Amino acid sequence: MPSLQFVRRKIDSVKKTQKITKAMKMVAAAKLKRTQNRILAARPYALKMREAIRNLSRRVNRDAHPLLRKREGAHRHVDADGRDERPRIMRGV
Repeated sequence: MPSLQFVRRKIDSVKKTQKITKAMKMVAAAKLKRTQNRILAARPYALKMREAIRNLSRRVNRDAHPLLRKREGAHRHVDADGRDERPRIMRGV
């Protein structure tokens, strides 16, 4: 049977781990909230940018530039989430 001192140390260790975990969750929640706020703040600019590009692309000759040409086949989606790793390209999305 474990000694009383061993049990107390174990209980203290678990409590300290719980405190650290709680602090880490709070930091993660704050970072998530800050990121969500930044995304929401940028949304009006993104919508105006999309509208401006759509209006410009309607006025220009699509064959004048390769990025404006209508392509056949699957579309590609680039997933760039801000982590320090290579963006993933997904086909057919």
